[in-house]
Parts: sequence; C-alpha cells; structure tokens
Amino acid sequence: MKRHSKYIFNNVLNVIRIVCVFLIFVTNTNAAHGIQSSSTSSNTTTSDYLKSAPINEALLDEVDHQALEQIKLGDLFTARQLINQAIDGTNFSQQPRSLINRLLIRATLDRTVGANISALQDLQFAFRLAASTNQQDLVADVAFTIAQIHQARNEHSIALSYAEQAINKYQQQNATAKYAQTLMMSISSLLASQQLETAMDYLEKVKPYVTDANNILFKAHYFRYLGELQLYQENSKESLATLQIAIKLVPENNPQELATLHLLLSQAYTIEDEMDEAIEHLVTAFSFADKTHDGSENSFYLNQTLQLHRANLLGQLNEFEAAFKVTQDVLKDRDLHQPIAEIKRMLDMHANFQLELQQQENAELKEENQWKTTQIESKQMLNSLFFLIIGLLFCISCLLLLLFLRGRKHRISLEKIAHTDALTGLHSRSRVLDLLGHHQDLFARNQQAYCVAIVDLDYFKKINDTYGHPTGDKVLKQFGDICHASFRRSDVIGRIGGEEFLIILPNTDIKKAVEVFNVFNAKLPIIAKSLKLSKVTTASIGVVSPVTGETPMNIVKRADKALYLAKGQGRNQVVIGENVAPTTEPNLDVKQG
Repeated sequence: MKRHSKYIFNNVLNVIRIVCVFLIFVTNTNAAHGIQSSSTSSNTTTSDYLKSAPINEALLDEVDHQALEQIKLGDLFTARQLINQAIDGTNFSQQPRSLINRLLIRATLDRTVGANISALQDLQFAFRLAASTNQQDLVADVAFTIAQIHQARNEHSIALSYAEQAINKYQQQNATAKYAQTLMMSISSLLASQQLETAMDYLEKVKPYVTDANNILFKAHYFRYLGELQLYQENSKESLATLQIAIKLVPENNPQELATLHLLLSQAYTIEDEMDEAIEHLVTAFSFADKTHDGSENSFYLNQTLQLHRANLLGQLNEFEAAFKVTQDVLKDRDLHQPIAEIKRMLDMHANFQLELQQQENAELKEENQWKTTQIESKQMLNSLFFLIIGLLFCISCLLLLLFLRGRKHRISLEKIAHTDALTGLHSRSRVLDLLGHHQDLFARNQQAYCVAIVDLDYFKKINDTYGHPTGDKVLKQFGDICHASFRRSDVIGRIGGEEFLIILPNTDIKKAVEVFNVFNAKLPIIAKSLKLSKVTTASIGVVSPVTGETPMNIVKRADKALYLAKGQGRNQVVIGENVAPTTEPNLDVKQG
C-alpha cells in the first residue's frame, strides 16, 4: 500500500511537470516546433550545446553513438528515445561514469528545446552520483553545466556557487583550459550581481590564458567583460576603447553577443553625453537582437535591457511621454513573463523531492505487508501535498499582488516625471497647454473671467554666455521657487521654452492680473542678488484675457504678441495684449532675451 500511495503522489508530480513543460514550450515558440523538428536553427543550437557539454567520448557505446548521430541529423526525438533506453539499461552502481555521461547528453537535448528544468533534474542527479562515487573530474564537469543553465536563467547566486565548485576541482586536476573557461563564465554572473572586486580578480586570473588563447570568442568575452566592468566603475572613456576591441573580434554569425556589445557601447556614449553615437549603437543593437528572437530567456532579458536603455535615452532627450510608454511596455512584458518563472521554480522544489522518492523505491518494495501503516502515511502525505500546493498558490498570489502594486507605483512616478519640468519643478510644456485648453472649456461654459500671461526672463542669454549654463540653470530654478511662493495653488504655471513660462490665473480680470504680475516682477531682482550677478534679473510679461470662442493657440498668440511689445518697449514691464483674437497659428519657438 505504501508503494501505491507513493505511486499516487508520483502521478500528481508528473501532472505538475506536464503543465509546466507545456507553459515553457508556449513561451519558447521557436523551440516549440517540437523535438521532432529538423530545422537548421534547432540543429545548430544542439550542436553548439554538444560542443560545450563535457561529454566523455571514451565512455560512449553503440547506443550513445547512434543517439549522437541522430542529433547531428536533426532528429532530436529519436535521439532522446535512444538515450532514454540507454539510461534505463544502465546499472548506476556498476557503471556510474557511463550513466553520468548519458545524463549529460539527455540534459543537452532538453536545453536545446528550452526544457531547462528537466535538464537540471538530470544534472542534479548526475552531480550527486558523481560526488557519492568520488568521480571528481565528472563532479567538476556537471557543476560547470549546472552553472551555465542557472546563469542563462539569471539565477546568478546559484550559478556562482556551482561555478566555484567547478573552479576548485579543475584547479586541483590542473585542467587549465576548463579552469579558464569556468572563470570566464563566472565573470558574467559576478558583474550581473555587482560583485565588482571579485570580477576584477577573476579577470586578472584569466588574463594569461587570453594572451595564449587561439579562441577568438574567448578573447572577445574577456574584452567585453573588462569594458563592462570599466563602465560600472564609471571609466566610460576606457570602456569605449575596450569594447571597440571586443566588437572587432566577434564574428557576424553571433548576433546576441554583437547586440550586447552595441548596447554597452550605447550606454558608454550616453555617459559621455554623445547622444548621436549612443542612438546609433542602440539601433544597431536592436537590429542584431531581432535576429535572436528564439523565445529563450536570454533573448527575453536582452530585449528588456535594450528597451530600458531606450527609455533612458528618451528621458535624457526630454521625451518623457515616449519614455513612460516604453517603460510601461517593459513592465507589462515582465509581468507576463514572471508567472512562468515562478512555476519553473515550483517545479524545481518538487523535482528534488521526486528524486529522493525514486531512490527509495527499492526499499519500499520490502514493506508491502505494512498495509494499515501505509494507509495512514498515504493520507498524511496527500494532506501535506494539499497544504503545500495551497501554500505555494498563496505565495504566488502575494508575489503577483506585490508586482502589481510596484508596477502601479512606477506608473504614477513616471506620469509625474512626464508632466513636470525637471529643472524648475513647474508644469511641462505639454501639460500646461493641456490645462490651458481645459480652462478655456470652463470659460466657455460658465463665462468666469481668467487671464493668461507669457513671462520671459530679460537678457537670460547674456547670463548664460557670461556666467555659464550652470548659473543659468540656478536662475531658472530660483525663478520656479519664486513662482511657487508668489501664486495661488489654483494658478497654473508651466515652462514652455528655455526662459519662457506660461501662467494661467483663474477667476481674475485683466486689471487684477496686471497688479499681480507687477508685484511678482518686483520680486525677481532677489535672484541676481543671491547669485551675485552684475545685472538685475527682470522679466517681460504679456498678459491677455481670453474671449468666447477663442482657441488656446490664439490665446497664446496674443500673449506672445504682448510679450514682444513689452520687450520692444524696454523690457521689465507688463503689457496687456489686444482684445481681438488672431486667426493664424502661433509660433511657440523659444526666444532668447
């Protein structure tokens, strides 16, 4: 009966496995064309994995060679059937090395179609078997392969723990090539987890092997990681030179590596404030990334990183609305991707228990006579499984709720950034023009008078030319502070150009508006005094009172004309605009004082 209850539990785990593998295959659409596909792309991927897998050909027999031949022909389904038969027929107590080698081949096949969980199951069993039978060379090889899979899944702390074991074993065995390869692989995870000092130490250790290596891609990885480390250390100029060396070494048939290098170059040029170069390399990175859309986790995270850097560039170009939309799309894609990752992790937890269950199967066959005891244990096990699944579902629900709340918080923050001028804290150009349209609509309904003014700081260009742009920025910031302190909470103030501002005074007639702006203008000399400028800071102001049926653009046009009149009459004054609304569209170009 105990064996029967274990059988029931095993079936439940198999159902979970089937659901998770189905979800994995849905998210990996290119891989989902099936293990029976013989397409060129699938064949190439399997070949690449076989080259990197530490398979010992001396341990292969006829069935193993047949499986490898089917892999080369692209028939992955037949290859997996053959290797399954070989594994089932292997006595692990008498042929541990052969079994470990076959498990490595099957894990390689699973990695090809994106079934990383199944691959990890085989590799974890192979790792335990190699350790328990003192096969130290195979312990290192399996640990290296496990680290590769965890690194591809962005689980860098787990990847580093297995990589460290492989490094120590290879060092003891004096396997210099594998030692250098594992060091190089570990650097990527160290950089991703911000362990910069250890990454620098590993780069120094691998440097002698780079000099002697004939592998061009090995050299390219070294210069890429060195350039990335320099970027983290804010040595952008050195990083640019190093990354240029790396990009010359990478062949054109490696689009993912080229996309990553162009992304790093774009980030470096962004720090150097060379936006044209940054945008050019980002566009090139996207073009290479388009060639790697194979549905893998590496491809997904690369595209996410590219989109986030694109949002950063848009933000630095003051395209806040576009940056907000890009960031919003990234968060949406990440929310959709996250549940699959959680189900994978849940399967990892069950996989370890299932391995233990299989190892105990022979001992349980001897306990068939314990019928009543087994009934009690079966009920307890099913109850435990029920509560475990309920607990996991609760945790996943909490995590999804947390992700939703964080996403909402980010969206609110980005909306605020898009609607606010970063330097002055006032409304942005697009926001203040939207609010002007809103006030004109209210005026059309209730005929409650309001006034609109355009304010231009006098001789601001001379301030920039004489004292430099940092001082000019301080003048604008203090102007924004005076605006916040001088006007009502209901008043609307926005920056529409370099030193040009639009102000809306609700429920205010033209006479009162002129008084308010004269008082406001009298406060501006305090800016020059606080910054010790030789010339007094003043402003020219054009103010108008909108009329029925007038468009927001005509309102701005009239206020703009009044502003020009104020500047033409000697500046530092308030001028009332004409009452007749013009019919032409306004010119909102920024004017230098």
